[in-house]
Amino acid sequence: MTDVAWICAAAIGLLVTGLTIWFVRMFRAAAQKQQTEAQAHVVASMSREAVTVERNMAAAQAAAPGDDAALQARLEAGKY
Repeated sequence: MTDVAWICAAAIGLLVTGLTIWFVRMFRAAAQKQQTEAQAHVVASMSREAVTVERNMAAAQAAAPGDDAALQARLEAGKY
């Protein structure tokens, strides 16, 4: 092969290698973006569940204040 043919083959090889690297990075970025969105969805749903649980716990505590008074009296009397 002539020098020009070797230079063209090297240029084509570099172009193919560069395009391959670019495609791999592009697909990795797309996969990472999809994974990040899925994680954000999971975190958002967990946050909503935590708020619901906290709200329910606060309502239950407000609805039954007599239980705390009875428990406090038992503890002060020494009856565990």
